[in-house]
Amino acid sequence: TNFIGTTDAVDFIAKTNNQERLRISSSGNVGIGTTSPAAKLDVLGGVNITSATGNNTLYIIGGNTPTNPRLYVEKGALEVQSNEPVGTNSIFSISQARNQEVTVLANGNVGIGTISPVARLDVAGNVKIADGTQGVGKVLTSDANGLASWQPAASTTDTNIYNIDGTLAANRTVTLGNSNLNFNTNGFGKVGIGTGSPVAKLDVAGNVRIADGTQGVGKVLTSDANGVASWQPAASTTDTNIYNTDGTLAANRTVTLGNSNLNLNTNGFGKVGIGTGFPQKTLHVNGSMQLTNELNVGGSQFSSGNAGAPGQVLTSQGPNASPAWNTLENQGYMKVVFFGEQNFLTQTYAGTHLSGTLANNAKAYSYNNIIKQDNTFITYNNGWFIANKTGLYMIHANTSIDISLNNDTTGTAHSYIEKSNGSKISFDQLAQVGLPTGKTNEVNQHISGMTFLNVGEQFRVMVCDTLDFKVKPGNIYITYVGQ
Repeated sequence: TNFIGTTDAVDFIAKTNNQERLRISSSGNVGIGTTSPAAKLDVLGGVNITSATGNNTLYIIGGNTPTNPRLYVEKGALEVQSNEPVGTNSIFSISQARNQEVTVLANGNVGIGTISPVARLDVAGNVKIADGTQGVGKVLTSDANGLASWQPAASTTDTNIYNIDGTLAANRTVTLGNSNLNFNTNGFGKVGIGTGSPVAKLDVAGNVRIADGTQGVGKVLTSDANGVASWQPAASTTDTNIYNTDGTLAANRTVTLGNSNLNLNTNGFGKVGIGTGFPQKTLHVNGSMQLTNELNVGGSQFSSGNAGAPGQVLTSQGPNASPAWNTLENQGYMKVVFFGEQNFLTQTYAGTHLSGTLANNAKAYSYNNIIKQDNTFITYNNGWFIANKTGLYMIHANTSIDISLNNDTTGTAHSYIEKSNGSKISFDQLAQVGLPTGKTNEVNQHISGMTFLNVGEQFRVMVCDTLDFKVKPGNIYITYVGQ
């Protein structure tokens, strides 16, 4: 009693217009639009749940078994729709123990762990994405299409040289290694250090330090042919030019050569003038010249030439030829090799002499004041002259004797040059006292002779008188004529 249905194992069917609308199977399944319901409620068609109170709730409550209740769509898609206007009202939510865990707002924002999502996906809590790219310390990174994956995190060290506003937050060190650091500009770009208004490609307002191993105190930065700069010794601040660019001298100049050479090279016709602006020869000296060392002639641009030997003279060899040192006698000249004087009175000779006898009281002239002596030709020793070079000699002697001791004017005097073997080179005419000079008691004579002497031969000058006499001052000069 009090039920509508069957009492046997027959389905209960409800029809309208002779069409089955509802079936309750004998097993208890309810079917709407289906004759074989397979679940407690099996609806073939749409379902509309409406509540006048606005609390439209569809409860799915599981049993006591561990099987979870399910909302299953066999074919097609499960679509949940709401006619709620676009806004922040919730149109779909999933709750646990009446706590809303997933919320979908009318504006399309989805919240997980929040009922007020402010973005398309707003998660209040942790998110796990395990797509195979995950790993410790990785970060979720988007590709160009917005597809995210886990990628290694960028270095936490700020590698930018400067901030986007052009400032530095801290010191920066750029380690290049084998790489280059290039500052590229589009035509007019300039780099300023210490200035915000660079006027050159690199404008440094302050000091610059370049330490490439060539640096040192006092060095200067010098460019090579390729523009590569290095530190080089500074040029001397002392003006080392001999003359100014206009050819003048600002002050005296001293060139200290040391072990170096100072060369004046000319291209064929260059000439050097001293005291003249119009030099006629390679070196033209218009004025005097002083030499304090040897004068070399001859030679070539690679040899020093010849300084000659003592006593030689410089003789011309004609145009376009170097002069040469020559010995006078070899050139047809006579060479004075000895000049001496007797300038003090000698002892007086007194005694009885045979009439006309001269040899027994002859006196050799002794020259105490030797003005010139060339030992190459002549040596003088205690009245004797010794030939050191074979040749023809010219001898000139001036003698003077005094016989005034006895107040005798009747004696006869003469002078002569003799060799060591007794032969005479020259013998003057016999002279009476006083006749040559007109002086009483004094005889002045000039004797000369030419003789050929071998090396080692000797000669001397002799004076004598028939009366007692003494020698007065005289002189002699000897000329070497040649061989």
